[in-house]
Amino acid sequence: MPVIPAGFRSAPASGLIVPDALSREREVWTEDEGRLLDRATKLLAEKGIVQFLKCPHPACTEHPIGVVRLDARGVILRCAHKDRVLQRAF
Repeated sequence: MPVIPAGFRSAPASGLIVPDALSREREVWTEDEGRLLDRATKLLAEKGIVQFLKCPHPACTEHPIGVVRLDARGVILRCAHKDRVLQRAF
């Protein structure tokens, strides 16, 4: 099996080595969905609860969903197969 450089992954359909951003599904969430998640996260933190986000897709069985901060206007929730883009309206 070839060594895959950082920032790249093997595309399941073709077996080619492609940049991470090109091999993922992309889903954009509405501002309301982003606000709802933000409010729930803050509430849990205030109550002393740590949240763990997990994707049910078979490719994501071993790793939690990670958070990638774009800038002040957005966040990406990233798992092994999909990027979920949350944009903020402020």
